[in-house]
Amino acid sequence: MLPTSLFPLICFGGCAEVPPPELPLVYVDRDDFTVTASCRLVLDTSSSMLEDINLDGLIRVVGHNIEVDASQLVLQGDGGIGVRILSDGVRWHGGSLKGFSIGVQTSGSDVKLTNFKSQSCETGVRITGERFSGSNLHCTDGIVGLEAIGSNGGRLEHSIVSRMGQSGLHLDQTNEWKIHANEFQSIYGDPQAAAIKLSRSGRDHSIRGNILTQTEYGISVDTGDVNLGREMAQDAKNRGLTWPPPEEEIALFKGKGFQDILFTENTIRNHRGEAFWMRGVSGLRLFGNQCLGPGPGLTLQFVEDFQFSQNLTQSTRPHAMLIQDCGVNRMNASQFTGDRQGLVVTNPTNVDQWPPWAWAHLRRAECSVTDCTYEGFEVALNIGDGQGAVRLGGNQFASCDRSLQTTGSADVSVASGDPEVTVPEELDTAKPTPEWPNENAWLVRNGKPWNESDPILRLGTVAPGFVQFIPEGSTEDPEFIFEGEAELVVNPNQDRITVRAVEKDRFERWRLKADGQDFSGVLTRGWWKGFMWEYEADPVNEYEQWRSEADSGWIFQCREPDLDFGRNAPGELAGIFPVIRDAGLPRDGFGLVCETERWVPAGKWVLRVEANDGVRVQMDGNTVIDAWERPTQSIFTHEFHLQEESVRRFFVQWYERTGLAYLRVTITPQSE
Repeated sequence: MLPTSLFPLICFGGCAEVPPPELPLVYVDRDDFTVTASCRLVLDTSSSMLEDINLDGLIRVVGHNIEVDASQLVLQGDGGIGVRILSDGVRWHGGSLKGFSIGVQTSGSDVKLTNFKSQSCETGVRITGERFSGSNLHCTDGIVGLEAIGSNGGRLEHSIVSRMGQSGLHLDQTNEWKIHANEFQSIYGDPQAAAIKLSRSGRDHSIRGNILTQTEYGISVDTGDVNLGREMAQDAKNRGLTWPPPEEEIALFKGKGFQDILFTENTIRNHRGEAFWMRGVSGLRLFGNQCLGPGPGLTLQFVEDFQFSQNLTQSTRPHAMLIQDCGVNRMNASQFTGDRQGLVVTNPTNVDQWPPWAWAHLRRAECSVTDCTYEGFEVALNIGDGQGAVRLGGNQFASCDRSLQTTGSADVSVASGDPEVTVPEELDTAKPTPEWPNENAWLVRNGKPWNESDPILRLGTVAPGFVQFIPEGSTEDPEFIFEGEAELVVNPNQDRITVRAVEKDRFERWRLKADGQDFSGVLTRGWWKGFMWEYEADPVNEYEQWRSEADSGWIFQCREPDLDFGRNAPGELAGIFPVIRDAGLPRDGFGLVCETERWVPAGKWVLRVEANDGVRVQMDGNTVIDAWERPTQSIFTHEFHLQEESVRRFFVQWYERTGLAYLRVTITPQSE
């Protein structure tokens, strides 16, 4: 007879008597036993939520080689662990768990979990045993879908993970996992959220054929500061010790971090951060993947032996690919399309400043880029700071403002006959921008994606001087906590909540807290005013004459300088000041000067500028940002601290030569 300890809410089919209540609800400790449809787990539908006070698991399995048919099991808890599998060889089929801290926790080896559903569990499945196998799993509305810690030889396939606040799948110090043909949807809430996250160390992973949609980051692989040795390096420098460390100390880092990771045929779309973010990897392979924007494509730091082939990177911004402080890398036969920067190679960190992991793994920086195509970029290939070598060959460029730009001391070699060094053809039209779901689709409540039923505030109209929210979900009257210089106005029937600026020409901060949500920002009602004109004098070599031309230009004004002309003329920009719309300015060779005065409250503030081509910004008559000599392709910031509220004057000068044209100026509190 199978030894069991049964709670009144759960029984094995056929049991007549109900034993006294005690935990766990079900305790299976016999080896080689099969729980079939005739002897299955059944939950009384009249039950309410159950609480696992001791965190031992409401259902606990300790017998080896047990097969459980839990297809009829529906279990709702209030924290704790739903199912805890402590034994080896368990085969668990079906079941639906809701409301637990951990839906299923398995520490046994060779556990197979199929057709399982978790909803509103902080962690759907936690794995610490060896050779876990999961298929046809459906985890939704949590913080982490599946988490494997120190688990090797695992497998996850044909599963769906959606609406998670931190990660869909998190592998921490694991080896030899196969992540194949899964779908990850709506993974956001935490600023570092990623559909697939690998942390600290691991080797021989295969991640293939997955679809990742609407994520903060797509795939994140980060060795971390400890395994990189950054903390050890900082401690040595603080104590005045010799750096770099002796060879025997560097040798301690060999084999640490990530080794031999393969990504093939994955599709990542609608990502706000990087589609791939990698740090501290030796032996990285990417074949046949698609990164469809609109966030950056790939960012690599401290990566050795990187191979990249037959990949598609499309509509990513501000770069398609960034290779920073890496060793030997080979890229070929891939396609890149975008409108800012294509491939950026930079080595800004001096070798003597490398962490020990980099000393142990990285060879001299050598990047080979062959037979790739680049379309629509402001700069297709940007070889930036630092030393190293870059070899180019067989690459093709279409509609790029500049195909190759070098600013560092890297040795760049171009194969004979390559088109990299040819003058790009003149551009006629702006490349269309793909339509992605707007910010309203990224609704977060309690640090995770909204489940479409709980009460929530959805962002409505955003305009100069005010922002509106629309209550969604349940019909309960929302409760708010509001603070700041701006004011909160709620309609009598509470179908609109408006935050609006009170005074003109003043920055007014605000913060609105609702149930499970926290919004903040800064509002202002005012104008930037100035002139826009087609210049004749060169803005760099004939600055004074260029500046004097402004007074005879066309009057310009806007609420905030957020201008993205693409490759079009200013008059073609939607919402442009009517005078400029009718002025007939060309798409190239025009300039802008504008200024504003605003009351700025006491506190720490950040002035942020993104521009192409040249820009210069003054605050109270002092130049605080100067990128005038050449096209920037960079974001510049200036921080300032005010002891008391005061009037500040901001003055912007900007010019466009050819190709892409944009100017964005924002002033926000440092915390925003």
